[in-house]
Amino acid sequence: MLIDIIQRIMRKQALIVGCMSLLFLAGCSERMSIYTAQHDKETELSKNTEIYDVYAMYEGLWSTEGKSYEEIIDNGGMIFTIDMSRDEGFDGDIFYQQAESKRVATIENIIGDIENGKVLFDYTDDGWGNNGSIEVLLSQEEVIVKIDRDYEVNSEYALDGTFSLKRMNTANLNAGKQHEIEEAEKYQSYWSAEQIMEEKSKRESIVDDKEYYEFVNDYKESQQVTDGSWILEPLLSTDSIVYSKEQFEEMPKLMIHIVKNEIYARHGYVFKDDKLQDYFEMQLWYVPNREKAFDLNALNSYEKANLEILAELDR
Repeated sequence: MLIDIIQRIMRKQALIVGCMSLLFLAGCSERMSIYTAQHDKETELSKNTEIYDVYAMYEGLWSTEGKSYEEIIDNGGMIFTIDMSRDEGFDGDIFYQQAESKRVATIENIIGDIENGKVLFDYTDDGWGNNGSIEVLLSQEEVIVKIDRDYEVNSEYALDGTFSLKRMNTANLNAGKQHEIEEAEKYQSYWSAEQIMEEKSKRESIVDDKEYYEFVNDYKESQQVTDGSWILEPLLSTDSIVYSKEQFEEMPKLMIHIVKNEIYARHGYVFKDDKLQDYFEMQLWYVPNREKAFDLNALNSYEKANLEILAELDR
């Protein structure tokens, strides 16, 4: 009897010791898992930092033959905006305008890891309903973009092929006439008539060519707008309304050209074309931004849609 009791006690003790051992091992395993996860995270962060340090030089604007925005808009080509982050890695956006048709395609949020100088990405839309794959090769002084569209999608237009890009010469962005509006002020709705006239006179004093200004003034007068108020705000609400081709049927060709470029002017774009630059410097809502390179990503969805229509008409 006593022997049975002793054996039961020993079995319980053994069970307790076994459970305690399992709990200890589980705790060690959990701590080890936490340590391993933390170590992996630190290793990944270190790896991303090393990659960033190697490829940070590719951050910025790349374009066909290094052309400026205006040259791409006028003659067609691709602009690739590249952002690099130690945490997020590679992030890019593509803007492409076809030379003849002026059709515009965009592929946004091209995100991925850089491996041996390459980024692979599957896109689901290029603005025309197409999908496919992209390979970005960061190669010395150029960026090579290979786009392979899915031909199962029947689309009116699509990006496809290999594009060699050079770093955009941002000096070209401001390579036009370098006169400036001294302390230019943007029109505010509360301005008095005296303030409006003062700002208008200040701008007129630095403008050499008023051809486009006079053309638009004559056009507005033909529409019974004779008080000159059209210089206070942009001609069209291209930032909040998507227009149709039919709405431009009666508009003169030069007006279409001006309205198209008005989309860029809203964001302070500085034009190489002296006539355009002089025209917009006469607009009290326009303030040129010569300190920062223009970024197409600044355009909203309305502006991009209208730009596509107007670029096609302005040929």
